[in-house]
This record gives sequence, structure tokens and C-alpha cells, in this order.
Amino acid sequence: LGAHAGDRFVDQYIEPENANAAAIGIDIASESHRRQAIYAAIESHRATLTAPIRLVQQNDAVSFGFLFMLPVYSDAAPITNAEQRPRSVSGLVDTVVSANEVLLGLDLGRQSLSLALYDTTESSSSERFFVSDRFEDNASNNLRTRRVLSIYGREWTLDIQATSDFLFRFNHANGLYIACSVIVLSLLLAALTLFLKFHAIKLRDHKVGQAKFVAVAASAIDAVISVDTNGMVLDWNPAASALFGYSAEQAIGLSLSGLIVPQGLYDVQGELLARVSRHEEVLKNYSTIRRHQSGMELEVLITTSPILDDSGALIGVAQTISDQTEERRTAIRLRLALDASNLGIWVWHPTTDL
Repeated sequence: LGAHAGDRFVDQYIEPENANAAAIGIDIASESHRRQAIYAAIESHRATLTAPIRLVQQNDAVSFGFLFMLPVYSDAAPITNAEQRPRSVSGLVDTVVSANEVLLGLDLGRQSLSLALYDTTESSSSERFFVSDRFEDNASNNLRTRRVLSIYGREWTLDIQATSDFLFRFNHANGLYIACSVIVLSLLLAALTLFLKFHAIKLRDHKVGQAKFVAVAASAIDAVISVDTNGMVLDWNPAASALFGYSAEQAIGLSLSGLIVPQGLYDVQGELLARVSRHEEVLKNYSTIRRHQSGMELEVLITTSPILDDSGALIGVAQTISDQTEERRTAIRLRLALDASNLGIWVWHPTTDL
């Protein structure tokens, strides 16, 4: 989006991918509004909205939206002070909030109201990011009101005005109509706030789930690797680094087959992922060969399992890999030693005495 000298925050995964493929690989910190929100989220340790932006996924020149960001930290241990946050952050989880998708469904016309929303966080500027039908910039002040809301680190100003239909239907003796209009407007504002809080809860749950995975995977003896549906590495625990020689920074974002699968087994690896994608049986202790960074081949046992989202759709595959190379070599040495010893061997079962 633009050159800058700061850290890069590159979109590596997006769901659903088909409709948003253009966003993958974009450095979201290369745009000033996004960059400000990134550092605000890291410094405040809380979910943060960006200023209004033009969405990458949309071609409509007048369509605005926001990124709702939550920082993700690499260490599962609690962060005790603000100085630890910039050093511990490993990325962000973000979701797109489209102003049009959220607000165009509000039935303002039926209530004889029109609405405009402005981002007024910066005292020197005011950017309008949503306007409903029949809104008039030069409407009488007697027919409009403004309210300021604090929304996840941003200040929004709501400009609400009555339309000509309101004047036609208005009756001074009908207090019920006025009360209903106020109630409906309050409900609309409550719905907008509830929508944003719902997104915040989803981001928080995602962060908690990721923290649990990191804690379990970090202490696992076996290599634990997760990939997306295209076979690109999403997670890589310390045991995987010890087994295959690649650090997490080297592995994440690359093809798992290109890293550790011998070329002759590419088709087999593809079939393993396909079986999980088809929701067939989970593979347990599947014996095969994998490759170390040095090129040395390793005999391993692999257990695979699907990673599903809240709706039950497949979003990735987890693999647990244990090294069997040394155990296999030990068994071969023992067999050769026994064969060379010319000694008789017998096996006795203590329960059956056979």
C-alpha cells in the first residue's frame, strides 16, 4: 500500500480465502491508519479499531470499513508490564467490519430518519464513512442531533436528522409516536454496539484457543505441526525445530512438503491431507519417511487430525510426528547381534506359563 520503515505485519491467512485472496500477502502496516491501530492495540493490550479505510476486498470507491485488531503474543506466560508487550507480540488477529454491510440493513426510512457517521478521533479532521439515503448536509439544526460515541479506541460522531416524512407524520398531540421513534433509534444504536462487541468476543476466544495450543505444543515431546488446507505451515513447536532443524520463523508460511517431505513422497503427503479433508478416519501412527534440513532422512510415526472452525468446516490439519530412526536402528542392531550369537532364544509368558 505504501513504503514505510517500520515492522511488517503481513496477512498470512484469511477466512474465507476464495473471496478475499487479494488481501493475502499485503503488509497492513504499510497504510498509516492500519499502522496506527496496530501499535495502539499492542500498547493498550486490547482490541482496537482502525480509522475508516478503503477495503482491499472491495472495488467500490466509496465503500468504507474498518479493521478490528487484537494483538497475539508469542509467549504463553502473562505479560506483567507495558514494556514487555512490543517485544512479546508475534502478530495480530483482525477482522473486517464493513460499514455498508453493518448499517445498510437498518430500516431508517420506515422511521423517517436519516443517518451519517463520522470518525472524529483526530480533533483537526472529520471523515464521513457512512451516509444513509435522504441525508441532507444542509438540513435545519432543529431537525437533527449529534451524538459522540467511544468505540474501541476511536471517537465516532452520529449525525441523525428527521426527514420530510417525519414532519408530515409528526403530531404534537401524539407523544407515543415520538417515544417510539426514540426507542427505535436507541435500539439501532444498541444493535451497532452489540455487533462490535460480538466481534470482540470472537477475537478474544480465538486468542485464548491459540494460547492453549501454544502452551500444549511448546511442552510436547513430539513435533506438533499444523497446516492450512493448502499445506502451508501455520504452527511449528520447539520439538519440530529439534527434529527437523528449521526454526519456527523459518517454517511458518512455507509449504510443509517442501520443507520435510522427500520428493518421492509428495503424492502420498497430498493424499494424507486429502483424506483428512474428506473427513475420513484419523490417521494414527502412520510410518513413513521425512527429511531433516540437512537432507538426512528420518523414520517417523505420524498421527493426523482435522482442525475445524466453530461451524464444523475444515480450516487445517494438525500432525504429531515422533522420530523412530534411533529405535529402528537399535532393533536392527539387536537382531543382527542375536543372529550372530548362535544362541537359542525362547519367550515365556508369565500368566499362561507357556
